[in-house]
Amino acid sequence: MTVDECPRATPVAAFYRADGSPDDAVLTIWSGDAQSPLGPLENFENAERVSLAVGAEDAWLVDLGWGVWVEWRTDRGRHLVTSAGLDRDTVTSVARSYDGETSAEAAALAPSGLQAISPLPSSDRHATWSAKYGNSDPTEKGGEPWVEIHVELSGTPWAARASIYPIPAGGLSVPTRSGTAIRTGDNGGFRYATWSTETGARIQLMANLPEAEVRELAGRLELVGPHDPRLDRFEDVVPGEARGPSRSRLDP
Repeated sequence: MTVDECPRATPVAAFYRADGSPDDAVLTIWSGDAQSPLGPLENFENAERVSLAVGAEDAWLVDLGWGVWVEWRTDRGRHLVTSAGLDRDTVTSVARSYDGETSAEAAALAPSGLQAISPLPSSDRHATWSAKYGNSDPTEKGGEPWVEIHVELSGTPWAARASIYPIPAGGLSVPTRSGTAIRTGDNGGFRYATWSTETGARIQLMANLPEAEVRELAGRLELVGPHDPRLDRFEDVVPGEARGPSRSRLDP
């Protein structure tokens, strides 16, 4: 397992409306020397200077068509609001109201009709790990079953990541601790499943199994720590073997 200790912008508050339609919306307030993942907003062709709260400098707004972003500086650092599915008046109102508050205080800035993610993860640690079962080398021939699992852990909740992309046609998919939204697909030589947890873990499972089996296996995985005592109660999963009611064992 590798751990990245580099400082990174952290979400101070995240809000969403998820009705399962294109009218869903999401907004995130970032702080900690935040910067747009698409580069400084002032470099955008359609960037506009906007007036925010007293003390705010270099405030820029960009309307991406599917979302509005605002970036500005104060004596407390650089701040950013990213959103999808919201109009500019709503987004600038939130930006004007934010004055470097903590997550608990910023949660009170929820736009009308949106709910806050609470508690918001506060860690900016970043860690990844992978596990391989069987031989997944694509250069090797043969039909031996294999499974690869990749997990990325961060303090960034799903809504914060969702606010930097357009709202999907089917609306936002809200993960929970007990049942995450799983997406599956076929990449030719293998099938895959991807999903996120509310606490910010992103998981990808790949295997040379039928897509239905990959989805079923993904639904039975449970993310736990390496020394979790529950691991002793579960059987290891062997790709291709008949599976009973036990859960898959993931120990990084």
